[in-house]
Amino acid sequence: WLLFALAVGLGLLAKGPAILLHLLPAALLAPWWTRHSASRPTSWGHWYAGVLLALLAGILLVLAWAIPAGQAGGEAYRNAIFWGQTANRMVQSFAHQRPVWWYLALLPAFAFPWLFWPRLLKAGYASVRHAGQDTGIRFLLVWFGSAFLAFSFISGKQPHYLLPELPALALLAAHALTQESGRPARPVLPALALLVFAALLIALPLRHDPADGPSVTALI
Repeated sequence: WLLFALAVGLGLLAKGPAILLHLLPAALLAPWWTRHSASRPTSWGHWYAGVLLALLAGILLVLAWAIPAGQAGGEAYRNAIFWGQTANRMVQSFAHQRPVWWYLALLPAFAFPWLFWPRLLKAGYASVRHAGQDTGIRFLLVWFGSAFLAFSFISGKQPHYLLPELPALALLAAHALTQESGRPARPVLPALALLVFAALLIALPLRHDPADGPSVTALI
């Protein structure tokens, strides 16, 4: 719980309350992903009390900086750090407004280049199908799925908002491949896809006329 409190506090300092969308769902949904687990908590009352106390400790950690900073910075700065950069941006972001389906359309880019490896896709599907018997898989699904859905329904969207969920995909892929038997894993197709993409990024600036506006590589 000390580590959870530090994650909440440091996350609030770095990016505001968006950190809670990465952390809280897995903690709150623990009764589901820990079922049939030997390490399942014996008392859910104690578990949720730990969640609440760690959350409060993380908030106190950020307030220890925010209150003195707000007093020193004046009213405009105080409004910016307590409202403008937190709840207001999550509810109504004018700078990066995207439709609800935007992250779904971007999902292939998150899985690049592994999306081009049929063996991994097959193994990943098999692992997800057996999630009912695997605590770790259920945890990874909660970790990625809850943040993916939550950020999809927030008006302001940027690709890097879901970067903390990429380790969940990496762990799921690693687990899926270790469960397979047979020939060693040789990701030739993903490697080729990555080389082709790299070649395109190198070639695009060579054909770009600065008068045409920003290049694709600059936008990326």
